[in-house]
Amino acid sequence: MAHVWQSSPPSSPSQPSQRHTDTERILSFYDYTQGKDFLGRTLEDYLSWTNSQIEHNQSFFWKALFPIPERSNSCPLAPVVTEEVFDAFRAPTLQGDHLRYNLGRAVLRIVRYLGFKQHPERAEIYFVMTNNAGFGAQGWLNRYDHNHRHISRVLRSLRVLGDDGDAGALFLAVLQVFIALYPNETGHPAEGYIESEALVHWAHAARRPLHFGLNQPDHDAEDNCVQWIRCRV
Repeated sequence: MAHVWQSSPPSSPSQPSQRHTDTERILSFYDYTQGKDFLGRTLEDYLSWTNSQIEHNQSFFWKALFPIPERSNSCPLAPVVTEEVFDAFRAPTLQGDHLRYNLGRAVLRIVRYLGFKQHPERAEIYFVMTNNAGFGAQGWLNRYDHNHRHISRVLRSLRVLGDDGDAGALFLAVLQVFIALYPNETGHPAEGYIESEALVHWAHAARRPLHFGLNQPDHDAEDNCVQWIRCRV
């Protein structure tokens, strides 16, 4: 049976009060590090979590650290990226610098969780698998795994927040893992190979036009796109 990916259509335009709340929550959470998310946790709380804590609280962790413009069906309280958030992360201001710095810290945490590290001999952003994969990586190197969806969310979030460098590096890293596992030298999938459907979703999150929703199929992505992003890119 084919694996069914949960699809969340782009949210309709937020009401002013909801939009203001989403903006303040995300900017406070990432700007001051003491701002709290919808569950009362700070960025520092999440960054201090072990891999096991991330794995067992995965719905909240990924949605708090990597917001996207689409409202989550499974966790509607999680804030979504608004026009103001989109602009703030790109702004050549002190606030923009601080937002981007803390986003980079979040990226490094999930990179470690997935079992990657920064390549020590390359100046550009380039992630490689560690010898000791750890709890998180052991979990996602499977045919189907919930972390595959989270990787798509991270790729989408990083691009929306203006971090194309980390998004491209992460996509290249997971692509290389996918290729290494499937097929192997016998022409058959290696043990623990990743289903090709996951790669399709990663490619969509990393390469499609930014105004296309995360899991929108190609045939209606243009009709159901995030209009305010379309006007900004």
